[in-house]
Amino acid sequence: MHPQTLTLDADAEFGLEPIEVAPRLWWVGSRIEGDPFQCHVYLLEQGDQSVLFDPGSVLTWSDTLEKIEKIISFDDIRWFVVHHQDPDVCGAMPEIDAMITRDDARWVTHWRVAVLLKHYDPKVPFWLVDEHDWKLDLGARALEFIFTPYLHFPGAFVSFDKATGTLLSSDLFGGFTGDNRIFSAGMVDFEGVRAFHEHYMPDRDILLNAMLKLEKRPIEMIAPQHGKLIRDDDVTTYITRLKNLDCGLYLLAKTDTDIRHLQALNRLLREAVETMATERDFRVIIGHIFEEIGEVMPMKSTDIVCRMSDDAALWLSSLDRFRGTDIKLPAGIRGLTVDAEGWTEGIANDVTSVGFPVEVGENDSVLPLFSAERAEFLGVAILRVADDFKTSAELDDALHRISQPISIAIERELVNRMLDSERNAMYERSIRDPLTNLYTRRYLDESAARLIEVHQRNEDAGFALLMVDIDHFKAVNDTHGHVVGDEILVAVGGVLLEMCRKADFAVRFGGEEFAVLMPLTSRDDAAELGERLRSSIEDLHTDTTDGTVDVTISIGVASHCPAEPLADTIKKADMALYRAKETGRNKVCIDPGCGDSGP
Repeated sequence: MHPQTLTLDADAEFGLEPIEVAPRLWWVGSRIEGDPFQCHVYLLEQGDQSVLFDPGSVLTWSDTLEKIEKIISFDDIRWFVVHHQDPDVCGAMPEIDAMITRDDARWVTHWRVAVLLKHYDPKVPFWLVDEHDWKLDLGARALEFIFTPYLHFPGAFVSFDKATGTLLSSDLFGGFTGDNRIFSAGMVDFEGVRAFHEHYMPDRDILLNAMLKLEKRPIEMIAPQHGKLIRDDDVTTYITRLKNLDCGLYLLAKTDTDIRHLQALNRLLREAVETMATERDFRVIIGHIFEEIGEVMPMKSTDIVCRMSDDAALWLSSLDRFRGTDIKLPAGIRGLTVDAEGWTEGIANDVTSVGFPVEVGENDSVLPLFSAERAEFLGVAILRVADDFKTSAELDDALHRISQPISIAIERELVNRMLDSERNAMYERSIRDPLTNLYTRRYLDESAARLIEVHQRNEDAGFALLMVDIDHFKAVNDTHGHVVGDEILVAVGGVLLEMCRKADFAVRFGGEEFAVLMPLTSRDDAAELGERLRSSIEDLHTDTTDGTVDVTISIGVASHCPAEPLADTIKKADMALYRAKETGRNKVCIDPGCGDSGP
């Protein structure tokens, strides 16, 4: 009578014969062709204490009975476990109840199921798991029942066969199927499980509670009522995945109940939150979120305008990967203090029609962005879509929800940009002389260090240095006072700023002394600039109460030699400057060292 036990592999399929999926645990279901919602029946072979789990519907009972009788006699079944009251699980209950002849047979279920199953008017009594310490002793074998409330109804439970480590899980771990394979092929089949749970299970926290219970059991295989059996390492992976799964998909529904569409919207919301949790770079976050939105609506581009101050705004566009452009605050946004509750379509039209930097199409979506903490209006995001696209209530609701992580990302980026601006301003103040606005000696040292490294790698990448000193400056201070001295310093600094190239570094070296660092410049070219500086400053005249003060400068020029420390280059330029002063001032002298080592 016993059929031959099959050697199971990953490609084994449900068919016309019973299949022993674990020692003395048999699949005895019946596949309905073309139905993605396949239902499985399992038989635990235990002599005259045998157990049938979720015996099935009137459509499949005859096939199931035929498989059972290839293994044992129907009369050997004492226990009929019914995990829940759906017709695919127990629709054949009246027919089975009429076949049972033994007085000790029992329908095994939870009291919450029994109050519904009684409407089948069974003659066989109920044996309630919640009244028997959630355990069933089969003699040499025992079953444990685990309460998993609200998955998918208040009295839901699952069964655990300790002898084989098999969890007979009813709806939990069930999935939509598209083929006859017995076992799950890892994560390839998880998407069917995800889709089933997202719309069928009511809540993430409820699902998490069940998974926390189950992960404590030594489960080696899961035999769900729907989908495919799960075994080996996949058991732990599936439990972990379901612990973090969002459920209650139909809570998104307003007019649309299409599972695939709702699942796509749910995935959009989930991945937006995950992106915010795992990424820190603003452009990565925003790029990912709008890529995900593009999966559910035909996006052409995205523009975001957010308020920086009373007059300034930041314009971010997908066309330049959200780098950001500073613009004048659009008139429609200026002064707007609406909160999230006060946002209306009319306000959206006003905001996007007055002074907005991009055209807004009739079908484009306008998302308001609000500060999460202060409930202040930040700006708007314009989702530009294909001209023939029509939105839905569900999509509008999903976009409204997704505007929250977008707002958080925007607000975080605005804060970071403000901090960057303040840091840059502080750094500029630290490297700029407050009187002349020239760079400081500190910045000269930093810049020269980088140029020296380049010059060591490339002998053609030399640089020149001018050391500049105002002639007779101490006498000016002593005669006319420090106010006039400061005016002269500012005037000389202004000439340096005006005449030096953008690539040069004009520095107030200290007191009345200045320096000009000139990258990729030869000694002779640097001397030419020095002569132009000398000539321009010679024309400066400062009027004082005591008369006009004439200003001249002396300049020393030196080239940097490869591997030479900056201090040595400064010393060479200083020596040339000293010769200029010793030989009459108001002139340029050149250090002969290195020759024309620069380009």
